[in-house]
Amino acid sequence: MSTIDFSRSRAILVGTAHYDRGLTEMPAALNSLNAMWNRLTGPLCGWPPSRITVFKNKTTRDGLTAEIAELIHDTKDVLLFYYVGHGQLLDGEHLGLALVDTLPTPYMRSSTSLRLDDVRTQLKHRCTARVKLVILDCCYSGLATRNTQGTGLADQVQIASKVEGAYTLTASRASQQAIYEDGPAGLTYFTKVFTDVVRDGIPGKGAELTLKDIHKEVSTRFLRLDFPDHQIRPEPSVLVVDTAEEFAFARNAAALTTDPPTEPDTPPEPLQPPPDDEPILKVDELARLSQSARPKDRTRAYRALINEVATGKVSPETFAGINTPTTTERRPRRQAGKARDGDFAPSERRRWPLVLRAVIEIAAGVVLAIMTWLSFTDPYRNAEPSAFEIAVGMAFGSMFAVVAIIMAIDAVVRLRKTRR
Repeated sequence: MSTIDFSRSRAILVGTAHYDRGLTEMPAALNSLNAMWNRLTGPLCGWPPSRITVFKNKTTRDGLTAEIAELIHDTKDVLLFYYVGHGQLLDGEHLGLALVDTLPTPYMRSSTSLRLDDVRTQLKHRCTARVKLVILDCCYSGLATRNTQGTGLADQVQIASKVEGAYTLTASRASQQAIYEDGPAGLTYFTKVFTDVVRDGIPGKGAELTLKDIHKEVSTRFLRLDFPDHQIRPEPSVLVVDTAEEFAFARNAAALTTDPPTEPDTPPEPLQPPPDDEPILKVDELARLSQSARPKDRTRAYRALINEVATGKVSPETFAGINTPTTTERRPRRQAGKARDGDFAPSERRRWPLVLRAVIEIAAGVVLAIMTWLSFTDPYRNAEPSAFEIAVGMAFGSMFAVVAIIMAIDAVVRLRKTRR
């Protein structure tokens, strides 16, 4: 077990409670999202709010997959991904995580859901975190842990560390539905039990609760729960890669000698901290970056500014002097015949094809003019050419001679341009 480096860790919480295209409303999802946030930011887990990104009631148009990919890529120590909402069966026994605009029609589910496969691809190819924790609280979530010997997450997630790796905990098995409480204050049963275990602790365990400890206690408490008669009791499932189950998720409240402080009630609006692990920038540096011509620098400055104000470290008045440019710098007009720095000038090597082309064009015009005149005034014929033939030959020969002169002039002009 090791301590979390929160400056290099990230928790991503996704919850969908509202659906506008046919799926059943699920207020318990939002309540469960809040409960998970409370537990993570509480004294037992200790996550800073700035290292938790919350996505509530997102649609496919919000670019959620891309945002999650960026967050996963920037995480180096511990990555936690949590989803609560409706689970959807996709073709090929894959799992879709429902969003606000997810369609329940089988052939539309895949294109309107957050595909678990997309998240797993990021974990496999883009995430270098030493611990990768996936918690899924939805129907059919066991699809993420089934067939561990062949096509499960064990084959999908690539472990970057030889010590700790990936851990997936789900609310049900692949063929089971997850259950949630009705009413505006209800929770999903899985998240309720999970957060209760962290809150209560486990008597007889050490000072810290590992993922293995929590899973066993959650499974035990599920067996004692009273579910509605018509509901099949779901069975939480788990998939462990390497030694991730020994990761210390929280302090053991049952082993504390004093009561932990009171935890907050609801999470704030999601914060977007700086994308890298650099310290918060100074005001003068923010001012400089906010005026930068590079969009990446401006974005970095504004994110740092928002984070500083949102966390209450500074007042908004501190940044009153930081503004975006109000005018766009005009480029000076280029004077005719003068080259600017950076203009492309063909090299001498490139000029030779142009010279050759000019010579060929001029020679072709001259030859064409001569051959035309000869065709009408053939000196080898027995009969002398008539005055008419001589006139026609001279006319056509002169015409092609003029063409040859024009081509020569054009070639010379092009060659002169390449010298500028």
